[in-house]
Amino acid sequence: AWTYSVGILLLMGGVAVHPRVLERLINFALRAFKRDPVQIAFSFGGLLYITGLYTLSWCGYGLALYVFISSLTPIPPGLVWAMIPIHAMAYTAGLLAPLAPGGLGVREGFLALFLGYHLPGAVAALSALLSRLWFTGAEILCLAVAAGVGRGLQRAPDAGAGQKAQDVGKKAGG
Repeated sequence: AWTYSVGILLLMGGVAVHPRVLERLINFALRAFKRDPVQIAFSFGGLLYITGLYTLSWCGYGLALYVFISSLTPIPPGLVWAMIPIHAMAYTAGLLAPLAPGGLGVREGFLALFLGYHLPGAVAALSALLSRLWFTGAEILCLAVAAGVGRGLQRAPDAGAGQKAQDVGKKAGG
């Protein structure tokens, strides 16, 4: 029965990412918020490609959550497939919470709720709280790496310009 559900969801998702359908859906929501309509400039293939990349990304986050929780406590290997939608729903709920900065508390609440169907309540709650710290630490690490790379890119032209000036001086007989 679940295979039919997955097939129907994939079919509905494929239809929803068609540029004409997606544009209508987005503009319907924008009208509700009294915003100007948008025009989708991507092709159907381009939108399917982007959707595929996002799907892989969510699968990676779910797998990461599974590995994280399994490092804290033994959990069944089959639970990895539940972690993908659990994390996606919790993250989305936190993202859509208007009064919670960064979804603080909302994401953890949804994560604990959904994990509670598969794990003991205390394990689910602790996993939800610790996962916030883990993901925040990973984001800070990525920010630090990006800042370091960015700083290195800014210095590279200056160093090269100084070297060129010295080379010109040597050729001129200095």
